[in-house]
Amino acid sequence: MLRVCLLLLSVLSLVGCDRLLGADDAPPVVAPVAPPQVTIATNLLAGATLYVDGQDRGPLTNGGRVTVGPGAHVFEARRDDEILARVERTLESGTEAEVRLMTTTPPGAEPVAGTEPLAGAIRPGAAPVTRATVALGEIVLEEGREAMASEARRALRARVRSIQGCYERALSSRPGARGDVRLLVRVAPTGTVRSAEVVEGVDSEVDACARDAVRRLRFARSDGGRFRTSFSFNPPSVEAAPSVEAAPSAARPTPSRSEVVGAMRAVEPLVRACSPGRHGTASVRFTFRGSDGTVESAPVSGDWPAEVVACVERAAMTARLAPFSRERFAVSYPFRL
Repeated sequence: MLRVCLLLLSVLSLVGCDRLLGADDAPPVVAPVAPPQVTIATNLLAGATLYVDGQDRGPLTNGGRVTVGPGAHVFEARRDDEILARVERTLESGTEAEVRLMTTTPPGAEPVAGTEPLAGAIRPGAAPVTRATVALGEIVLEEGREAMASEARRALRARVRSIQGCYERALSSRPGARGDVRLLVRVAPTGTVRSAEVVEGVDSEVDACARDAVRRLRFARSDGGRFRTSFSFNPPSVEAAPSVEAAPSAARPTPSRSEVVGAMRAVEPLVRACSPGRHGTASVRFTFRGSDGTVESAPVSGDWPAEVVACVERAAMTARLAPFSRERFAVSYPFRL
């Protein structure tokens, strides 16, 4: 009899709980939210790479798809570290969007809002322009870890554009300066560059462009090492340069935002190397000359030692923009050190 009573109580308690909870009190089922899907439309197919928020996402293809998280994103088309086109988009979860990375408007198409062709890009009918070039030579490891050569090659490739800006500045006072700068680099056990000796050079200013970039390299701690490397400097071709008559009749008054950002990113590795042991923000007030796009002045603000300020200013002075019609253009840019 006792067992029967207990069984009845158990059944009644289950029925009561079910009535108290009810069907509406069941835990909600949350459907998964799909991340944003982006389709890329582009007319840049020859060797261009897609970057999303500064990350390499592989070769740029027309109709290619990429998945990103919700929020604001920056899409860029790059070739050899040069930003060809840039688009900023804010995306929501579960949406599909098209991002158009174009340097020129395709025939019969309307300009796309939000697409910023890089100022100075060659357009139909424009005269070809050959810029000064800097090429990184072979890294020959003489002593140290085998990985040191690949680390040096990767870091120096990222600095080639900054070295090119430095070289172009040197050309303004030394037209035609060209040749190879060969260096012997010694690395301390701490990973810093102990010395960067110019074994063969072009002239003092061009040599300094290569030497200063190498001095800022940082390696993993080890027993130190030694390697040789070189840079080939070639000025622009005079025959290919457009004459004054062939230049556009109405040059843009100031550089575009994407061009300024590209110039800042080019010198950023040199700026960051100025303070390896301390972090913070150094704001640089750039004043560019319209005639040649070089930096006239670059004062640095922030609570930094004098040697760091001087180093940041030297690095900032290597920034370069394409010429523009206004006499000067000023912009402030915060660098994270």
